[in-house]
Amino acid sequence: MNYTEAVEYLDSCIGLGRRFGLEPMRSVMSRMGDPQDRCRAIHVAGTNGKTSTSRMAGRVLLTQGYSAGVFISPHLQTVQERIAVNGRDLTQAQFAEAISEVADTVVEEVADGGRPLTYFELTTAAAFGHFRRAGVDAMVMEVGLGGRLDATNVMSAEVAVLTGLSFDHTEYLGDTLPEIAAEKLGIMDPGARLVCGSIPSEAAPVVERKARNAGADVVWLGKDFGVRSVSPRPGGGWAVTVDGLYGSYENLELPLRGRHQTRNLAVAVAAAESWLEGGLDGERLRSGLSALSVPGRMELITVGATPILLDGAHNPEACSVLAKSLAEEFGSRKWVGVLGMMKDKDLETMVRHLAPHLDRVVATRVDYSRALSPRSIARRVRKVSDLDVEECKDPAEAVREACVLAGDRGRVLVAGSLYLVGEVRTLLGL
Repeated sequence: MNYTEAVEYLDSCIGLGRRFGLEPMRSVMSRMGDPQDRCRAIHVAGTNGKTSTSRMAGRVLLTQGYSAGVFISPHLQTVQERIAVNGRDLTQAQFAEAISEVADTVVEEVADGGRPLTYFELTTAAAFGHFRRAGVDAMVMEVGLGGRLDATNVMSAEVAVLTGLSFDHTEYLGDTLPEIAAEKLGIMDPGARLVCGSIPSEAAPVVERKARNAGADVVWLGKDFGVRSVSPRPGGGWAVTVDGLYGSYENLELPLRGRHQTRNLAVAVAAAESWLEGGLDGERLRSGLSALSVPGRMELITVGATPILLDGAHNPEACSVLAKSLAEEFGSRKWVGVLGMMKDKDLETMVRHLAPHLDRVVATRVDYSRALSPRSIARRVRKVSDLDVEECKDPAEAVREACVLAGDRGRVLVAGSLYLVGEVRTLLGL
């Protein structure tokens, strides 16, 4: 199987849909020799911030001399972005090899009466298999949806991370924050350490109770570790001092926009310390962070003379955080917003957060089955705001139109969906 065949194989499995339950995944893993059990792991769940925190945790471990495999989802542009070793995405050849191993195993599974795996299960299994071949010291695995029944949960992890909690995917995870917390905390293994980010007060009792029942140790952002000081760096990013669980790390340079990323860094540092069961070398941490990147998260680029900010905010909490970051880092000047969203999202609340920072909106549709049409987006935006809205059939047309509307001194914000951000990055040659 070459790379093109591997991608076609994965795409053929999209129609299988979501099938919750871990037994099929466990059976395939067993046939593969249980690669998920070959090294110690950090398991990352939460509503927002999972990808950033996962990438950061992998980077922190790398600065300390440990090889780290990081699995994230979804990808922005190419599927091999989901699997990285030591900060490098898989090559096409490596990805094809990883998928081939899983595909051959699934053929055996189905022949014996098992069911085929879904797209996400296949990529998760491929990550486990590749990390075994690469001989990594640590796996950092981002949960796809929820936690308890997520395909990544076939592994055991000594460190679990809950980046934060808010409302998203309520049709699967529950209608209340305690219910959502319970699902996400399904990744917490007996005796593990749970590293908690910003958790709403109504969910804290669930966290404490489940940790107590599992015999897990819980550490909290703002109580046991956190950000001591933070200041903006010229040109973007932050100078930050993190008080970890086992030491303090001063004057770290975080090359990412958005003050919330400093909190993600603190969570990642605490997770890495927990994996190491000790403190970090501050100098190595400081020098290694400069290479960190998280594409599509407040990523500022310039096309011609027009600044374009790409952010994958795709639920109300993420849009609220984005709105605060826009005000803090860019002041009162407004943006032309290019918005594309999925049908299952709370578009109205998302737009209410962003509207004060927008001059007008260009509505578009990404090439994805769950995407809203430009007309639907425009109609719903007009219901909750006074913004002028234009409709464009695809992201390429939308970005061109937004740049024209922005003019010589304007700027463009692309947000509402990671799929949209990925398409725009490809269009812009990133």
